[in-house]
Amino acid sequence: MDIKDYIVLQTLITERSISKTAKLMNMSQPGVTLRLKKIRNELKDQILVRNGQNMELTARAHSILSTLQQINQGFMTILPNQ
Repeated sequence: MDIKDYIVLQTLITERSISKTAKLMNMSQPGVTLRLKKIRNELKDQILVRNGQNMELTARAHSILSTLQQINQGFMTILPNQ
């Protein structure tokens, strides 16, 4: 995964919405969906599962959120304009 994947993943887990994530990250919905597919393949976990109108987090998604936040905070301190 690249840096943007980590940020997309954190936003997806926090927002539980592909469309909200796309809007917040200034991306297209298909772009977020493609990144989610890539992330799912790499982590070997669905991360978000549709349940009717809602997206629910898997146990893995719950367990990695804190670590993602720490990683992304570190990225933000070293990258300009992020």
